[in-house]
Amino acid sequence: RSLHVCTVGGGSHELLARKGWKLDQLKAAIADVSLVQPCDQRLLLGSHELCESHIRIDAMLNDGSCLTVVAMRPERELWLEKFQRGADEVLGLREAPDHIRADREVILAAIKLGDIADVLRDEADEDDGDSSQHGGLVLSWASEELRNDGNVVTAAVLHSGANAFRWASERLRDDGAFVLKCIACLRNVDNEGVSHL
Repeated sequence: RSLHVCTVGGGSHELLARKGWKLDQLKAAIADVSLVQPCDQRLLLGSHELCESHIRIDAMLNDGSCLTVVAMRPERELWLEKFQRGADEVLGLREAPDHIRADREVILAAIKLGDIADVLRDEADEDDGDSSQHGGLVLSWASEELRNDGNVVTAAVLHSGANAFRWASERLRDDGAFVLKCIACLRNVDNEGVSHL
C-alpha cells in the first residue's frame, strides 16, 4: 500500500509499505527516504502515535494513509552528520528539501568541505566531463536567499574557487565592490581562476 510520509520540517515522501510489516520495518523504510534514523523517529497517524505495542502496523494503515515523522533530533543535525562521512555525501543536497537548502548552517558546512568537482567527475551521469566547471556547485543548490548572502558566496569562492561566483545572485554579480572583495579573497589564498569573476 502507498503511504504519504511527512516530516515536521516540511519534507514529503511517498512510500510503498508491504503487508505484514512491523514497526521496525516501517521505520527502516522511512529512514531510507527521510534521513531520519529509526531510533530518532516518532510516527504519528493522525493524533495517535505508532509504538512498539502495535504488532501489525498494516492493520492500522490504509492505502494513502498519511504518517507524520517527528525527528527526535533536528534534521539539520542529520545533514551535518552526513557531511562528516565525506564530500560525496554533499551531493544529496541536489535533492534536499527546500528548508534544508535554505539552512545557512547546512550550506556553509557543505561549502567548507571544499570543491566537490572530483566527486562529480566520477559520477557516471556527467555529460560534459569538464570537472573544472563544477567548482562551487554547493552554492547552486542553495536557496535564492543564501545565493544573495555575501558571506555565503564569499565562503563558496574561498573554498571552491572563482567558479562558485557564477552561482551568486545577479545582485551580487553586478555589485562591483563585492566582485573586488571576492577577487581580493582569492588573491589572499593564492587561488587561480579570477578571470571567471
